Amino acid sequence: MEDASRKTPLAGHVLTGLVTLALLASAGGKLSGAEAVVENLSASHLADFIMPIGVLELVVALLFAIPKTSSLGTLLVTGYFGGAIVAHLAAQDPAGIAPAVVLGALAWVANYLRNPSMFESLKR
Repeated sequence: MEDASRKTPLAGHVLTGLVTLALLASAGGKLSGAEAVVENLSASHLADFIMPIGVLELVVALLFAIPKTSSLGTLLVTGYFGGAIVAHLAAQDPAGIAPAVVLGALAWVANYLRNPSMFESLKR
């Protein structure tokens, strides 16, 4: 039987992998010019920015996945998903908001599990 201290880092890594995979898949869709992605971003009036958004998403995913930069990556993931929420609101697509909220929350849980020292200042 494993103790809880060994399960926590694994859970953090699994959640990190899920969020990173979602970001990489989304970035891949943007960088490849996938028709559905272009259509969705056009509805938000962001069609001219698909490539820069894809590159930004790729960078944010990598910063989030790398242990030494995971805290910075978590902050950037939060900003990125905040922008995604606004884009879905602009496109009048409220159903698209839920994945951004869930992935943003999972990013914070993953970072807490992997790097609890980031939250030490909250205990004061």
